[in-house]
Amino acid sequence: MSILPASGYLENATRTHAEMKQAFEDQRDFIAERLGGEATSKLTIVAGSVTPTGGLHSIEVQTGATDDLDTIVTTNLDDGSTLMVYADNDAEDIVLKHESGGAGQLHMINNLDYTLNSIELFVLFVRIGTDWYETIRGLRQATATEKGFIELATNAELLAMVDTSRAVTADAIGDLAQYSEIYIDAASMIPCTTNGAYPETNEYVTNDIDMDYLAFDTGATKERAQFKLVMPSTWNHGTVKAKMIWSSDTGSTAGDTVEFGLKAGALSNDDTIDAALGTPQVVSDTLLANNGTDLQISSATPAILIGGTPALGDLIVFEVYRNTDGTDDMTEDAWLFGILIQIKHSNAIAAW
Repeated sequence: MSILPASGYLENATRTHAEMKQAFEDQRDFIAERLGGEATSKLTIVAGSVTPTGGLHSIEVQTGATDDLDTIVTTNLDDGSTLMVYADNDAEDIVLKHESGGAGQLHMINNLDYTLNSIELFVLFVRIGTDWYETIRGLRQATATEKGFIELATNAELLAMVDTSRAVTADAIGDLAQYSEIYIDAASMIPCTTNGAYPETNEYVTNDIDMDYLAFDTGATKERAQFKLVMPSTWNHGTVKAKMIWSSDTGSTAGDTVEFGLKAGALSNDDTIDAALGTPQVVSDTLLANNGTDLQISSATPAILIGGTPALGDLIVFEVYRNTDGTDDMTEDAWLFGILIQIKHSNAIAAW
């Protein structure tokens, strides 16, 4: 173990030639004991311990393929010295034991043993008193129990939900989870008292498929129906979009156009129930098959602004109608089977 001469020692004019030679020799030895001061050398574990002579050493097992390193002897390295160690070869596992006890014990990050099982891994210790404290380690792939380097998952990998080695960011989760859909069946809708659509069930006889629907007539009168929702707590209280799931009565012709409109308003505690709904948005759809034999799913409406001041826990009243004064030209009834509503999430769920 070597230490540097005291400050001012070398500039003292009374120093003898022999003293100066010794001082420079002490400096050389001090530098040699530090990381990079001399070439690396190999230490073999003996009874759970090694005795370093410099700042960088590879470690090999005493026997077998695995060995524990319990202590590092401090004889040759001063208090405050740094020591870097790594496995001598990839076929051996050097287990750095956390706080095994006694002088020269190791204090590992995370308070857990750490295994050097590759020459690409290393650990840097600093001596404090009679013990060694880990300060830096070479990183390998992170696991559920060990910190390490990570690769960020793509959205496709996140959707696959099978990867165990890549990390997911809040932004990626937000991209995938920010939207969801709510389906409202016609059976859950109420025909309006004024100009209400007519509720009915149709059986498609070949395979006995029964579909509840609301029949919306053509003509000048806009027939209507309503339904109510309490949105999920994560809803951002913003605009929504909708797709109409529908078909038509017999006698209809492929190529006919039907338009549906949708509007909504929010009711909070102590709000007047008989409140105006927000501005409606209209979506047009073209009939795909004669006589309404095929299911129709419209494109999405433009963004629908909810009337009132939407807040957590509000009752949202929706009204759907057939927009017969637009491009709608189908003379038969439009049968509405249901509505798919898309909402956006941005709020954390709070406990009641």
